[in-house]
Amino acid sequence: CSASSSSSGSSSSSDVASNDGHVSMHVSGASQTRIAANNCAQLLLPALVRRLRGDDPDPELPQQPVRMQQQSTQGGAEEMWKPQRLRVRVPWLARLAWAAAKVARRFGTEAEVRSLQLEVAHCCAASLEDPSATVAPRDAANLLWSFGALKLWSSMLLQSLRPRLLGMEQQLSSHDVANVVWAAGQLEVSDSDVLASLSRAATIKLQRLRPAGIAAVLTAFAGLYRGVREEQRPLDVQRFLSTAATHLQARAVVAGIPSAELCQLCWAFAGLAHSGAATYQAIDAQLTMQDWSSLAPRDLAAVAWSFATVEFVQEASFCAIAVAALPAAPLFDAQGLVNLCWAMATARVARTEPLFHSAAVVASANAGKYSVRQQANFCWAYAACGYLDEELMLAVATNARARVSEFSCAAELGALLWAFASLGCGVASSANDKVQFPAARELATEAAATLAEAGEAIPGALHWDARSVANTLWALAALSVHDAAALQAGAKAMACDEGPKDLSSMHLAQWYIAWLAWSVVEGGSFCSRSHGSIPSNSSSSSSNSSAGSWTPATATAAAAGTEVETAVLASASVIAGTGLAWHERCRQAAARQAQHQHVGPAISSRLHGLVSMELRQLLGPNRANVVRDEHAVMDCLLIDIALPDTKLAIEVDGPSHFVKLLRRQEASSFDEDCNDRLCGASKFKRRLLGCLGWDVRSVAWRTWRRLSATSERRR
Repeated sequence: CSASSSSSGSSSSSDVASNDGHVSMHVSGASQTRIAANNCAQLLLPALVRRLRGDDPDPELPQQPVRMQQQSTQGGAEEMWKPQRLRVRVPWLARLAWAAAKVARRFGTEAEVRSLQLEVAHCCAASLEDPSATVAPRDAANLLWSFGALKLWSSMLLQSLRPRLLGMEQQLSSHDVANVVWAAGQLEVSDSDVLASLSRAATIKLQRLRPAGIAAVLTAFAGLYRGVREEQRPLDVQRFLSTAATHLQARAVVAGIPSAELCQLCWAFAGLAHSGAATYQAIDAQLTMQDWSSLAPRDLAAVAWSFATVEFVQEASFCAIAVAALPAAPLFDAQGLVNLCWAMATARVARTEPLFHSAAVVASANAGKYSVRQQANFCWAYAACGYLDEELMLAVATNARARVSEFSCAAELGALLWAFASLGCGVASSANDKVQFPAARELATEAAATLAEAGEAIPGALHWDARSVANTLWALAALSVHDAAALQAGAKAMACDEGPKDLSSMHLAQWYIAWLAWSVVEGGSFCSRSHGSIPSNSSSSSSNSSAGSWTPATATAAAAGTEVETAVLASASVIAGTGLAWHERCRQAAARQAQHQHVGPAISSRLHGLVSMELRQLLGPNRANVVRDEHAVMDCLLIDIALPDTKLAIEVDGPSHFVKLLRRQEASSFDEDCNDRLCGASKFKRRLLGCLGWDVRSVAWRTWRRLSATSERRR
């Protein structure tokens, strides 16, 4: 141990044989040394534990037995003699702990080292029982670093060192500051006084901290305060964050920082929600100068995640990251690949198809190595970008279905189901279509049961909030899983999240769409089962309930304009326990969302106008007035071009209505576009319109572009 310590003086070397007395001649000298050192460590560690515990007395020290009381099996007390724990000075304990942590990292002897470290904590606490006992800053740093390296929590050690740490704010060197703060982060120390003192020490030593030291301090604070609002953090932590950001913005400073430390700093700033664009601009400029292709996969993922998290979107940099990551896709670990794709989707980076294709190849072959949360985030990224890789989705759906019990929060489950539904996995365009990805449908059924079972216990074990409920219910409906109990539990969860931030118009609209699908498929003419209307106990619901024959259809029956739609709405049931006022509120939100979401890309608007004009010309002046643009059905299903008299719906499908197919599960049909598939939302909408009696036709933008002659378009 003393030979490894920087403060223990000179060292000498000697040959140490292995346990069997010989080493193969084919093993190199370095390997022989490593094997011998490993064997030596295996012998030393247990001996040190026994010595510190007092089980193996030190022959050079006088025996100091203490009388101890031990409970016997008969219930009486019997006396026994046990040697006292060895009292060792703190400097030697610090060196021993530091060296043992290094041994654990190098030789994998973590179990033995943990036993030793616990004895070190006992001995250290015993040595520091005297309040006047002092501890050198370097010894305190080495002790804490060694426990942090093993993530070994010892309240005894921390309590004994606490008063010393509070008093050495000015004495800690820059190196010691970095080690102590890093250890505090690893051990998740929550003592605000200690953290404030360490923050002040780090601010004082900032100019002397190496880049790796600054990165270690910021990374520790990011681990401790990630997700914590700025006003809830210690003021001294915020002061260090601001000072470090200003310090790193200087060109001379950032130019001297290696790329690995720059990426770690970038992650730490983003983890602490630092919003200063100048800091990220300085990091971005330096990494661009150093060449993105030189970064390791882990660093590429960290920078992409950081930039996307703080909404620092430089298109050129994201494209460069995508290009650099493409050949290295197999080298990313699971979290790195997920973070990279999530960042690309969040930043809405274009031209990332090759990267997502390579990532899908890697992930689909290793789906079992990804946690269910990683799978959810991964699939969300593909859905947000509009990329469908059927092999990946099949692998994830099958794996997630088998591991459904591993979901720890509703947001993960809702995000995965939303991704499946948005990409059209498990979604049929009509009742007669074959449903692919049955595992996605089965997972949706499990989710519906889980939400329904939460019932009165909302938010339940999975913490159902408004967003997760809305995403899940919409996805369930799109996947043809309709459950009245899930709708009721979802309405209750959303009402509990009442507020402008948590309960948005989009969430209300998603609930209404899910209710409408349930009403059409199961509450209307397509199923004999009926559900009674049980208004809620709110005063607004009571007043609406007493208004006579009001149903959810009252406000929309006139707008529906057809007997079938009016009949469906009239027979629709109010979900038990939700109340009429809730339905009306959700209906109005759905109507607003339909109008808002219909404003699509310019290419869709131009195509819509051309198709509508061509249809009117084809029908002639006497019938042109029967054509309705943006015709609302049930207030929330907006048809691009409708002929209500004949119930003909023409959907003008621009690029946003399709997802890009990366890899297919099976060979496509002859007339199917090999590159595009209709998205899940469009499939869901057409299925609902079909259930309501509409004949839905499609005019795809690619098809329209290929048809140059008027006769071809009219046919």
